[in-house]
Amino acid sequence: MSENIVFKTWEELRMLAQMNPAIDEAVTKIHFLSEEDSVREQMEAWEEYYKIERSKNAQLQSEKERNIRLVQEGAEKDKALAEKDKALAEKDRRIAELEKMLKSEDVKY
Repeated sequence: MSENIVFKTWEELRMLAQMNPAIDEAVTKIHFLSEEDSVREQMEAWEEYYKIERSKNAQLQSEKERNIRLVQEGAEKDKALAEKDKALAEKDRRIAELEKMLKSEDVKY
């Protein structure tokens, strides 16, 4: 009957490995592979982080472009309103001028 031996730390495995070269080689390979998993997991975490950051940056850029467009549209509308105000002021001036002419000639309207 074989017993299952449970090791809780790498140090316990290394102590066993010192007594047997075959176990030493296996422990070294397992440790190396688990480190690769750790590195892989770290790389995946970094990839996910950068993916999220790129998404955030793209969204921020999109919002920035939208805000710029809205400001430009607002400026264009303000300019159009200013031109209309100027045209109305000119018409008001012309009406006042014509009313003055009519009054001076004593024309009733």
